[in-house]
Amino acid sequence: MLGDDELRQACMGPIVEQIRGKSPAVKSQALAELNPSQQALFMYGVWFDHAKQSPMELYCWTAQMLSQPGYWEGVTKALKYFENEAMSVILEELRVLLDIHVLQKGRDLSEVTFKDLEQQEDLNEQVQECYRSFQAEVPCSMHRLAQYIRANAEDFITFLPEAENRND
Repeated sequence: MLGDDELRQACMGPIVEQIRGKSPAVKSQALAELNPSQQALFMYGVWFDHAKQSPMELYCWTAQMLSQPGYWEGVTKALKYFENEAMSVILEELRVLLDIHVLQKGRDLSEVTFKDLEQQEDLNEQVQECYRSFQAEVPCSMHRLAQYIRANAEDFITFLPEAENRND
């Protein structure tokens, strides 16, 4: 009954609430306790929910993911898990842009800010194009995720046995 993104958010909600504001160790432990489908959905959401806000967020959040051990690998594995080639291509384009415009210039990914896009017109144009591609792919990506969740509901939802006697 839920829309595609509403379904994704409903499946992610409990884990997000459990780890919000917690230490990296608590987050890692919680993630390790998830099944592979839940892990993939969560890692996809970590990137998507931040990156969808604007081209600047897409750029900065991708840099943040690259700078933190395990995040980049988690998101790229999630995109492969859900066979989301289009988003994988966009993410790789962003990685290349960050390599060219940040790392090859001797900067650290932790130094990436919104100002990079204001100060480098060519980078801004390329990130804007990535964001347009990202936005164009969102409906298909959300539909693909929702189809997977619906087809594999047992991976995301705990079904309680029906009471044999409903007289109480």
